[in-house]
Amino acid sequence: FNYLVSDSSGAKQTLFAAGPLSSTDAERIEAWLPGRERKPIEVETITLNDLLDRAGVETVDFLSMDIEGGEAAALRGFDIARFRPDLVCIEVAQANRDFVESYFSKHGYQRLEEYAAYDSVNQYYARRGRGPEPGS
Repeated sequence: FNYLVSDSSGAKQTLFAAGPLSSTDAERIEAWLPGRERKPIEVETITLNDLLDRAGVETVDFLSMDIEGGEAAALRGFDIARFRPDLVCIEVAQANRDFVESYFSKHGYQRLEEYAAYDSVNQYYARRGRGPEPGS
């Protein structure tokens, strides 16, 4: 699927492609890859709900997000109560950390702190009382 996952479907948004990193935030690319050419590409947006519906997905066991600062918008377009992932792995931009923590807490998820020993880049969340144990 060639979409930009966001909080609305059917809009156009600019995605900046810069080799190993793509983002809707050109400044983010400059910070990570100084001087790297950023090729702007117009991409249609879609909510994660709409994308999963188009793919015929009814449940999600494991949700992984690595979307370079787009976490808040993507989560606003995702009905976590409907899809109820057992485990979420999400790379969270500093600017979105409070939103992400609040989002998961509000929906009955807890951060799995024990995974930090294995992965310092991503945060892991599971429904309260249902998370898999590390190493299992």
